[in-house]
Amino acid sequence: MATLEVQRVSKAFVTPAGQVMPVLKEISFSARSGEFLAIVGPSGCGKTSLLRILDGLIAADGGAIRLDGRAVAAPGPDRGFVFQSDSLLPWRTVSDNIGFGLEIQKRDRA
Repeated sequence: MATLEVQRVSKAFVTPAGQVMPVLKEISFSARSGEFLAIVGPSGCGKTSLLRILDGLIAADGGAIRLDGRAVAAPGPDRGFVFQSDSLLPWRTVSDNIGFGLEIQKRDRA
């Protein structure tokens, strides 16, 4: 049974003016396979940053994320991420965009 553990995860960004803007402050929770989890809040509160950290797309400044006991530090073949807005690569065909994940994993399309 898959278990996601998030322990004291923090993240801050630096504005162009050099100001440190904290978006996540020691977030902790766990979720097991079959459970539902809702991440809600107003625009700009850090929901997308948290999801990007959970998938390994960006690094947390502090804390730990574990999936089935293994640290999550980069995107992996056992996880997926659906972006909020379209993320097609405009220089690729529809078919090439669909097959891009397989290409990254060096797998045949067949």
